[in-house]
Amino acid sequence: MEAIWATLGIAVLGITLIDVFLTALNYDEAGFIAGPLAALQWRLLRAATRRLSRRWRPAALRQVTGLQIMSTVVAWIGGVILGFGLIYYGNMRDDNFLYDGVHQGFYSALYFSAAQLSTVGTSQLTPNTDWLRSLSIAQTISGVVLVSLILTFLLGIYDVISSLQSLSSKFYSAERGAGDPISSLEPFFPLGQPTGLDSHLQAISDSFASYTEGLRLHHAAYYFQSGRDQFSLPYSLGMLSGVVASLRWGGPTGQLASLQPVLVPLTAQLDQFSEYIHPLLQWKSTDVPELLDFDGFERAWRASPTGADADRWVTQFAQLNHDMARLSRTSPVDDPQDTYDRYTAWLPFAYRMQGLTTAVSRDLDYQPIVVMTGRSARGTSGAPPVVWEAPDPGPAQVGVTPATPARVVPRDSPVTRHWHGWRTFLRDRSALIDPGFTRLVAALRALLSAVLAATTLVLVLHGFDTDSTQAAIFGGIVAMLTSAATGAGTGKGRRLTTALAVGPVVLAVLLTIVVGGPSPLTAASLALVALVGVWIGRYGLRWAILGQLAFIAYYFALLMHLQTGDLVAHILAGVVGVAWAFLLGFVVLPDLPGRVARDGVQAFERRLVLALDPLVDAVSWARWDPDVTSRVQRDMLQLSRSGAFLGGQLTANNTTLGLTPSQAGALRLRVFDLELAAVMLSDAARAATGEAMPIALRARLAGEIELLQKHLRQFTKAPRWAQDRNHRTGSEPDLSAAPTELLLSYAPPAGWPEPARRLHRSTVDLLRAADALHSAHPLDLDGPGMDPTDVVPDHDHAGAASTTAGARATLSPTSRRAIQAAVSTGLALSLGSVASTTHQYWAAMPAYQVLGGTDGETFVKATQRIIGTVVGAAIGFAVAIQWGSNHAVTLPLLALCVFASTYFRTVSSPLTTFWQTMLFAQLYEFLGKLSTVAVEVRILETVIGAVVALVVARLILPVRTRTKLNDDLTALVDELASATSASLHRLGGADLPVGALRSEGLAIDRQLRAVTTTAAPLRHASGALDIGGIEGELTAVWAMVFAARELLRAATGTEAGDPGIPAEKWARLTALTMGNLDALAAALRGDPQDDIPGWLDLTDDLLDDSPLTQETRRVLGHLQKLNETALLLLDDLVPGGLAAPDPQSAPVPA
Repeated sequence: MEAIWATLGIAVLGITLIDVFLTALNYDEAGFIAGPLAALQWRLLRAATRRLSRRWRPAALRQVTGLQIMSTVVAWIGGVILGFGLIYYGNMRDDNFLYDGVHQGFYSALYFSAAQLSTVGTSQLTPNTDWLRSLSIAQTISGVVLVSLILTFLLGIYDVISSLQSLSSKFYSAERGAGDPISSLEPFFPLGQPTGLDSHLQAISDSFASYTEGLRLHHAAYYFQSGRDQFSLPYSLGMLSGVVASLRWGGPTGQLASLQPVLVPLTAQLDQFSEYIHPLLQWKSTDVPELLDFDGFERAWRASPTGADADRWVTQFAQLNHDMARLSRTSPVDDPQDTYDRYTAWLPFAYRMQGLTTAVSRDLDYQPIVVMTGRSARGTSGAPPVVWEAPDPGPAQVGVTPATPARVVPRDSPVTRHWHGWRTFLRDRSALIDPGFTRLVAALRALLSAVLAATTLVLVLHGFDTDSTQAAIFGGIVAMLTSAATGAGTGKGRRLTTALAVGPVVLAVLLTIVVGGPSPLTAASLALVALVGVWIGRYGLRWAILGQLAFIAYYFALLMHLQTGDLVAHILAGVVGVAWAFLLGFVVLPDLPGRVARDGVQAFERRLVLALDPLVDAVSWARWDPDVTSRVQRDMLQLSRSGAFLGGQLTANNTTLGLTPSQAGALRLRVFDLELAAVMLSDAARAATGEAMPIALRARLAGEIELLQKHLRQFTKAPRWAQDRNHRTGSEPDLSAAPTELLLSYAPPAGWPEPARRLHRSTVDLLRAADALHSAHPLDLDGPGMDPTDVVPDHDHAGAASTTAGARATLSPTSRRAIQAAVSTGLALSLGSVASTTHQYWAAMPAYQVLGGTDGETFVKATQRIIGTVVGAAIGFAVAIQWGSNHAVTLPLLALCVFASTYFRTVSSPLTTFWQTMLFAQLYEFLGKLSTVAVEVRILETVIGAVVALVVARLILPVRTRTKLNDDLTALVDELASATSASLHRLGGADLPVGALRSEGLAIDRQLRAVTTTAAPLRHASGALDIGGIEGELTAVWAMVFAARELLRAATGTEAGDPGIPAEKWARLTALTMGNLDALAAALRGDPQDDIPGWLDLTDDLLDDSPLTQETRRVLGHLQKLNETALLLLDDLVPGGLAAPDPQSAPVPA
């Protein structure tokens, strides 16, 4: 065995020393330990930093080289210590070692090995043979050699990094981000002729050669991260390849700049580096460009960048020639043959360099964001002058007129700045979590109501020598439940609902006394209460709340097994609980809708800022992987919830906001428009990711989104409509600084690919929508009101969906759910009595509450209910059993459970169930009814109730989620058709009331939220992200809604008049659009049509005959998008039923 340990030690030592030699001294070898270890550490760090915010990501990435060096050194030292230690351990027999205070063993061998390597040695363990003494001396010497090699390795890595810094600094750039190769050459073409160019290129060549040769010796330097865009390998490769391509092939053959002798060696260096790095990155050649023949090149050269004969690579080459001609102050030479020859030499090089740069950028997580100054407004290389840095007190930017010096404001002390920073952070987080503190106030009301009701009942009943414990608990529960009713409705309606809550509570107590204990009659009565409680909700929200309160009150009364003698005490408990809920809800802690609406807008805007973070990452990384998808979906879901909350506050009948119904409706439309614009930006960002987008271009597009984000962060105060309700006074907030003005006014070059142009348009749309919501004055919101007598013209398609839905289901949704609730509750009680004859009521509550609008919603709620119950029971009953007899623990925990169950009620079903189960556990312990069996029965009864609800939802009057979604989509398409028809009629000259158009917009908003709610269970199913999955379907729906809203906005923003298109052509456009939407609605109803109008062809003489205004062209563009999206959805529903679009049909010029 000793020989095995020694052999293993020799192997470990040999492998470690060979790896040290290969890594530190051998050319073109990275070592078989250090190389894979550095790569693994980089992959782990990269995965972690991708989840960090962009603020902290560069700081984390900068640690990669230091961590790699440390881990490599630790691996080498550890390998040497372990190798020698195993050899020593294999020789620890007989008297080979003398021991003084230590014992023979593996740890002693490692201890002696480490001591010898550090040259310190130890007197506790001494070798006693010549062989071991020689080996220990050799280890001490090897320690000195190892330190020397580590220093060589360390200095070599930082020498490579220094070469990279030298290379990166050779490229001049006036902007932050990826930079522009031709801009970096401007200092060397002062008068159009190259000056000092040869020495500049030679310096670049020397730095690049030094870096590549050093990298072959120390490959760990490849992973270096500076945290700066312009000090990185991808930046240097992009700039170097761009400079070489511009000088060699950007001008006529024989031009002085193209004759620089260093250009050919530089090209060879780039090719050699590509060959070296390709086996390491293993990128695949995709979308290989076709080398056009001479005739094809001529057609593409002279074609419009968006025309049918356009070629992406020819467009890039043409732009390269144009920029070089501008740089050299010459006119492009019209020599087709020379141009074609240069194109054939340039294309293979450009494609290879794009693949190399993209692969290195992807591997190193290069995330450039271009921030340009005003001097870049001309747009070099087809790039936009988009992004300026937000104004700051730093050095003046080139091209920006200095502002008038302002008075010097004393700076705050560091303590004050930190305090303000923390206060701002806490305010922002609280606004995101709980806008207007609505949930906090509701939870406090519930807690105080329950505590005060229970305390009052204890004091009152104690004075009559009556057992007050059970009545006090019942009163506290009633107070907690009734406090939720104070949040339903507005104004007097809420007060009336709360006051009427006494009725259901008293009826529940009386019914409990009359029916008596557990029996079939009890199960039937509870099922009847569930039936009536749900069915009565058809008469409005108030009756739905009272019906639910009646069921829950009856449920708790049954749990308490009330007797005839308990009648007066529990009726009094119900009255006291309702009274305290009323007093706290409307006197002590009333709602403040104005503050809630203002905070809701700010929370919505902050959610939007956060939602832009993953979009910036996706565009700059050119990645849309599952991680980015998850982040975007999560942020968009939070944004949608925030928008729904804000829309609920901006109701027309909420007069406490200080806004007229017309103003509130206009604000709701602006919230809807902003949410639509955010979804469209997300979709455009996804389309703009991929290897086909050049790094510089995607860096500029990411910069646009980052500028938009900075602009939104300036919205630190309440919106203007909440600051001054009556008149305009003082100066208006400056929300359109110079950078965003450039973004709004900039037209992308014709050479941009369509995904980039679409992303730019979406960014601008979101910027305008955000400003429209935040900076609107109440007087700006005034307009024609939502008069119910203002209606749009009726069309044949209107009501088709409702007719079909009525034929499909004879019962209303409320009646169907009432029957399901009655059957589910009764069946759960019956099955629950089999499991327990004393706790069967526990099965009734999940059976009642789990039921949803569809079977998918029921499944989600049942799963959440079971998880919350299991975890809550495990923790709650364990706490109750351990400390239940200590009221100093039980009472505060009861208060916490009441508060938390109310606080999370509107946002998280699992957490609400968890805290409710904890509450029941403490109540049972407080009543002295808790046992280990009760814990098991509680979980079992919950599972029984949830499973029963699932079965009932599946078998009794079932509504499939897909069927309900199709019905909701049909209703939405009908709303879109109605709104689009009204918009086109008004734009075509019909005199339609603007108020009716606004009502159409609100109807679309309501129906779209219904579609999103119904689709929620499907979005969690497998295949949601596949082609043809629910996510793609919802994206198409959002695109249709966005196009329809843009048409409505155009119709409401202009007077009815002539659109500039002949009436018969306008009527043909309207009829074709309506026909396509009708066909889509029919397919969703399961009755596809044979006569589908088909694709909207705008290449007809429509655009040639009429001088169209820019606004008309925008309308036609949105109309075309609406038709295309509707037909694509139709083709998914009815495959093969639609002819392919005409390839000659072109989009409307913007």
